[in-house]
Amino acid sequence: MTALVLSGGGLSAVAEIGALQALEELHIPIDMIVGTSAGALIGALYASGMDAEGMQTMAASQPRQMFSVPWLQLALRTLRRRRLPLFLVDADRLWALTDPWLKGRSFQSTRIPLWVTATDLVQRHVVVFGPPESWFDETLATSLSVAKAPEPVDVAVAVRASTAVPGLFSPVRIADRILVDGGIGDDFPVDIAIMAGADRVIGVWIDEPTPWPVHHLSASGLIYQSMAVMIRQLSQVRQTVAVAPASKVIIRIPIEGSMTSLAAISRMMELGYRRTLDQRSDLFRLVA
Repeated sequence: MTALVLSGGGLSAVAEIGALQALEELHIPIDMIVGTSAGALIGALYASGMDAEGMQTMAASQPRQMFSVPWLQLALRTLRRRRLPLFLVDADRLWALTDPWLKGRSFQSTRIPLWVTATDLVQRHVVVFGPPESWFDETLATSLSVAKAPEPVDVAVAVRASTAVPGLFSPVRIADRILVDGGIGDDFPVDIAIMAGADRVIGVWIDEPTPWPVHHLSASGLIYQSMAVMIRQLSQVRQTVAVAPASKVIIRIPIEGSMTSLAAISRMMELGYRRTLDQRSDLFRLVA
């Protein structure tokens, strides 16, 4: 069984759309999709029937103000309420675009079996949403502090939880849990694919800019880079140490600092496309 694993990466994850286009052209079969954070959104759309071309059109047409922060409104609200806001960006405009594909859709009804991760702040572990009746290695999951969600939710709710970057987007409450970005606990969930029964993995890993340009110091930058270090180290440990190896091809997509903006979406998708085509020989051997 071949799993496509899509990492997080914020806006840079649009490069995964280019990777999907290449996989389509190469006729690489995909038996399941596992995604986290922005990779969960892209994976969910693809699993629900939107092809790479449709996602390219959607991504390229986003207005630059889609994720703008209303600083003046936030400052006035903070002064009035005397507490910091729970989140900075209202993502309703994004969900208005994706809800026709995802809202009300169950995990049983996706075209390709789908698994989505989030991070539970209450229990401090990774939560996995997926087809309720599908096999899942609970023993391995317990050893890696992973829990399969006990209650059914629709795909849209799971994706909103998986993409809820703390402080940027609103967290998602489900039962007694508070869920945020899946990338915090497992940014490249190859381990989840193995728990779900995959014996072959195609991983698309968004490798964000490194090293950090230290001449641009700011409080938000320090917080972001500190989280990035923890996420990167944890993801590498989960891949290489805690999980038995599977046959896999990892498509590393290096995103330069100059590309991390809405203006660079087309270039990032093209980079993902080219990087995937460059590994066509490895991909053919994997699925032969």
